Amino acid sequence: MKPTIHLPALVFIFCIAHLSAGVQPQAPVEVNGFTKLTSYEDVQSFLHCIENGRGITVQHIARTKNGRNVSLVSITRTPPFGSDRKKLRVLLFAQQHGDEPSGKEALTMLIARASSGMLDSVLQMIDLLIVPQMNPDGAILQQRRTADGVDLNRNHVLLTSPETKALHDVFWHWLPEVTMDIHEYGSFSTEWKEAGFIKTGDVQLGMLTNLNTPHSIQKTAARDHLSFHAKAHAAMRLLVS
Repeated sequence: MKPTIHLPALVFIFCIAHLSAGVQPQAPVEVNGFTKLTSYEDVQSFLHCIENGRGITVQHIARTKNGRNVSLVSITRTPPFGSDRKKLRVLLFAQQHGDEPSGKEALTMLIARASSGMLDSVLQMIDLLIVPQMNPDGAILQQRRTADGVDLNRNHVLLTSPETKALHDVFWHWLPEVTMDIHEYGSFSTEWKEAGFIKTGDVQLGMLTNLNTPHSIQKTAARDHLSFHAKAHAAMRLLVS
């Protein structure tokens, strides 16, 4: 009888073998040749083996209703994390909605690049806080909400879910200057189709819509931030066209 090795174990073995051989670490989605989405188990195995002496630490900041970990990855080139007050602190998190997995794939790839040393020049200026998978229960169930029916993206005022409460604790502890919440849209959905549109944007940027946001902040976001990103995106498109 042949022994059965589950995919998380394969990811872990692959990662350890590559690290010991000095080969550039890869995210699970790369190991799988971009043929399948990364599971919760794969994410946890990857984070376990990617934690190393290059200033990458992993901690579990919350437990979901179904007992899964929400993990925070801290990356710095000037340990301990946050000790260099001249560096910007950047918080990135993804997959608040379980049926939006692309951000998780991108962030695990980013973590792999940081582990390989490819981001060293950038990490001289910033420290990274990354939560690659905010809603593992929803991911397992292939649904937007958590296992107990909470839309995490609508829970940042009530903070009744452990996932959002933990994220806010991280924010208030480190007070990052930049925070990015990564979502995704399908290019084509029933809602857009019924309205007569095809969604073709590869990257979408929004601005603050909370009516309680001070007008001065809304004005700054519209005048400065969005215009800057629009110009940067246009320039990038010219470079790759």
